[in-house]
Amino acid sequence: MNGQSQEMPPEALAEFKEQKYAEDLDRLLFVKQDRYGLGLLDEVKVQGRPAVGVQVKCKGHRDVKLYFDKASGLLLKRENIVMDEPGKEVRQEIFFSEYQDKDNVKCYRKISGFRDGKKFFDGRVVEIEFYNKLDGSVFSMP
Repeated sequence: MNGQSQEMPPEALAEFKEQKYAEDLDRLLFVKQDRYGLGLLDEVKVQGRPAVGVQVKCKGHRDVKLYFDKASGLLLKRENIVMDEPGKEVRQEIFFSEYQDKDNVKCYRKISGFRDGKKFFDGRVVEIEFYNKLDGSVFSMP
């Protein structure tokens, strides 16, 4: 935090890992793995666009809902439950938009987050680079 390494309390670390799990589902790398269960959700509108949803279940994790643009197939929204503060569950919605091509891959350029309907962040992707491999030192403690 603020350029300093520090230990995370066990509850905070567990929640960080749970939210990272939900974020990783955005990349859809899970679809061929047996440990995930998928269920179809009702069609809804997301950002004014017809969307189809998939509920992802995995033992040891909270359920995550992913909604895809019915026309383009692009991810529009991720919805899941997070711990906003110790002991307080809230519904989190992350919206993805302004897709552009990068090396023949559609990538979102805008992301917005809401917790219990209240905006808690807006973000813009200004640069994207794909790497085949990263040096192990990238993940070492500062």
